[in-house]
Amino acid sequence: MAASKTLSWLSDKLNPGKVNLSLGSPKHYYDLIPGFDEEDVRSLSTRLQRLSPAASLSRRGFRRPALSSRPLRLIALAILLAVSLGVFLHLGFYPHSGSHRKRHYNWESYPRINGYYNGIRTIVNSSDYVAEYPASGEYTAAPAISTASGKPSLTSSAIPLATPFQPYPDYNSSEYLSQYHSVEECYLDEANTKQLPDVFVYPGIPQHQPAPQMGSYQELGIRDDVCFERFGRLGPYGIGYEEKMGGTGVGMKGDNDGSEIVWKKNGFVDWRGTKWGTLQKQCYERNKQRFPPAPTKTLGQRGSTTSDESVDQLNVRSDSDKKHLPRTVIVLRTWDSCKYPPHLLASIRAMITELSLKSGGEYDVHFLVHVKDNSIPIWASEEVYQEKLKKSLPEEFWDMATLWSEKQMELVYPPPFGKVFENKSGGGVHGVYRSSHFCMQYFASQHPEYDFFWNWEMDVRYSGHYYEFLDRISQWAKAQPRKGLWERNAKFYIPGYYGTFDNFTKVAEEEALIPDDNGDNIYINNPGLKTQKKHKGKSKTHGGNELLREQPRPVWGYVDFPGRQSLGESYDIKPPTTYAEDNYTWGVGEDADIITFNPLFDPDNTTWIFRNDVTGYNTSLPVPPRRVALITLSRFSRRLLMTMHAETYKLRHTMFTEMWPASCALIHGLKGVYAPHPVFFDRAWPPAELDHAFNGGRHHTAGGNVTSVFGVGEHNFQGSSFFYNAGFAGALWRRWLGFSENNEGGPKKEVNGTGRMCMRGVLVHPIKHDIGPDE
Repeated sequence: MAASKTLSWLSDKLNPGKVNLSLGSPKHYYDLIPGFDEEDVRSLSTRLQRLSPAASLSRRGFRRPALSSRPLRLIALAILLAVSLGVFLHLGFYPHSGSHRKRHYNWESYPRINGYYNGIRTIVNSSDYVAEYPASGEYTAAPAISTASGKPSLTSSAIPLATPFQPYPDYNSSEYLSQYHSVEECYLDEANTKQLPDVFVYPGIPQHQPAPQMGSYQELGIRDDVCFERFGRLGPYGIGYEEKMGGTGVGMKGDNDGSEIVWKKNGFVDWRGTKWGTLQKQCYERNKQRFPPAPTKTLGQRGSTTSDESVDQLNVRSDSDKKHLPRTVIVLRTWDSCKYPPHLLASIRAMITELSLKSGGEYDVHFLVHVKDNSIPIWASEEVYQEKLKKSLPEEFWDMATLWSEKQMELVYPPPFGKVFENKSGGGVHGVYRSSHFCMQYFASQHPEYDFFWNWEMDVRYSGHYYEFLDRISQWAKAQPRKGLWERNAKFYIPGYYGTFDNFTKVAEEEALIPDDNGDNIYINNPGLKTQKKHKGKSKTHGGNELLREQPRPVWGYVDFPGRQSLGESYDIKPPTTYAEDNYTWGVGEDADIITFNPLFDPDNTTWIFRNDVTGYNTSLPVPPRRVALITLSRFSRRLLMTMHAETYKLRHTMFTEMWPASCALIHGLKGVYAPHPVFFDRAWPPAELDHAFNGGRHHTAGGNVTSVFGVGEHNFQGSSFFYNAGFAGALWRRWLGFSENNEGGPKKEVNGTGRMCMRGVLVHPIKHDIGPDE
């Protein structure tokens, strides 16, 4: 009963406002995917006592009923049991079933935001644009949401002319050519005759389309004065015309006014027979002078996109005084039974065209295919390997893929592994659920030609231009100073609450240093701070370094902790100066080792179920310091992946999938960056309440204690555009594609209303299906 009361209070703490039970599901309901540990609820009351005063029960107005006598207690208990039994019998007991969930969360009572669905006939110049929500400027309460009748009339008007979108550097400019090698054009065929299609955008934004509640276009350098609609974005890649013409045969219903411009220059591209792997190799060969000399292929390596070169060729290429560019690979982590419906095909074609071919080979795209059946002898026979590969992918992707299996990972990282602190999933350490990073580590070891690796999930979509998005985020991460970096990484950036990103940075650093009585359980080797806490009159030391416990202090360089095993000094990054002496210069111009799309939060004391899935460390000591980024979509540097690889095969260390890369970066002093990309919500959250729910953890961060949004509070993500249980993501994506969703929108309403949707670039996840009921 105490645990039940604790969980009830905690749900209220994570969801501001009263939590009520409702016998009927809300109209706009998204499935809840549990991410917290129900078995651990019994320990919450003890852990709650460690919270800072700001998060105490009294702050929430919690009062224990005054039952001064035994009879009153018994009567109250009897009534409570009767009510509980009645609710149980009426609703049933479904601890993990979202479809039977009857709880009404407070965020569901916030007004819906409908400005997303204003179409291309409402596009205005960015100077005339007024966001429906949130309002500009600083405020602490949600602005009033105008009803349809209260808005200016959004009737049909002249549609502006769509124009090609070019986010690339001016490769022919004297400024570019003075620093870099020239870029040779790449094509869609081996004969170099079929030009690459352009993506088209509309200048301006639909009036009253909301601004992002989290993240920022301006901060990342992504254009926010143009919008993408489905024909300009995916029409070049087969959406909107028939299969007999080489298209996908979908997306031809609904509003299509003005779409003909998309195919006017290059016509309808016939995508049948395309060999993307060959085209990527050809593009690289035409532009290989732009990149560092490619290492010779690893013996036995499959799927390499580069060829062997002689020593003389390498010497010739290295003589130039022009800058070389790093190479990045987008690793599409898929599986052998994955389906590739039309919109996913178009998205992958867009990714290859925009990132690899149009950039002159800066990127490659590669499939890493998980063969789930370990009994298939793909490693014994090349014929079996090729047969399995061809059954696993559409033909156009056959020459850009590598197979892998969990049994293979057991050979690469052979047991025995040490003890695990907790294994809540019950799976094996080589299983993809607990260790999907193993295949990425091994892939990196076999592909020395790449400097960076995007771990890309198959249920992610982006409505904007891939090159602009990934290039701007990578450059932004490179420009970030290391001072205060891990501290601001731990928080969601909410512009309506914090204002500018500079102000957000200052707040994050200041709050991270506020003392509390909570304890940190992290030992940090930090030459930037001279003071230390004494324990029983003696300083704690480990490995010759002074250690600090309990008191908060910024991360500065590699992290030391009890029982730490070293891979060698070359793996641990030491700061050039003390923390106090640095003037926000260390790290500027340094490429990030890990880039994530959600905060790098501290899982310690949270209700995130896999927080202690840590393998190979001394379990008689405290759990090592760690960080987590949900979901697995991230960019890794070669340096990080090789560090993870060495930790695994040399020391038999690993952690849960979303925890291992970020924790390795933290422990070894590598550069980790959370990129505050734009995230949207379907409801008008007051900014202060949004911050309270998502940054309600320790030191006003997203993690660090039981009030973290990660775990019990993950229901708050259901109305967002990006999280593993974000129901709004799929709904928004399908509406943008022109389909109806929850009996709203659809082809007829587009034609009879303001036209098809047009959005700025939005990263959405998860997309479990693209096709709506109208197709």
